[in-house]
Amino acid sequence: MVVLVRQYRQKFGTLTRDKIKKINSYKFENPSFAVMMQPSYVKYKFSLNVPFNFASKYLKTKGSFTLENTKGDAWQVSCVGKTERTRKIQVGWKKFALDNKLQVGDICVFEMVNHANCLFKVEIIRCSSCVRVQDWSNIDDDQ
Repeated sequence: MVVLVRQYRQKFGTLTRDKIKKINSYKFENPSFAVMMQPSYVKYKFSLNVPFNFASKYLKTKGSFTLENTKGDAWQVSCVGKTERTRKIQVGWKKFALDNKLQVGDICVFEMVNHANCLFKVEIIRCSSCVRVQDWSNIDDDQ
């Protein structure tokens, strides 16, 4: 997860030190990954890219699984992809994103707590204390 945070900070520079500490402080016994919400994840496409390293190791087949938030509410979602190297959560993701009021800049940490039943616990780190990027078209990729 450190790589994700470092790359995002280099490109957008919108995370505070507290947010970075919180993300890096997570210690999981189970496989996990973190994704910072982008407009295509929570506004118009509602399709979430699963990081390559995680997908190639733990999501080798397409299929459905369950996302559970910290309140215990659960959503069935489906993972799709053309190859075992690319996976996207599409079916069911829009409902999860809307029900949990995900916004651009929020960070979701997915922990696979039950591999046999494909159950993921999802911790949502709200971006309330960091600067939100409102206009992504003005962001230079070299920042």
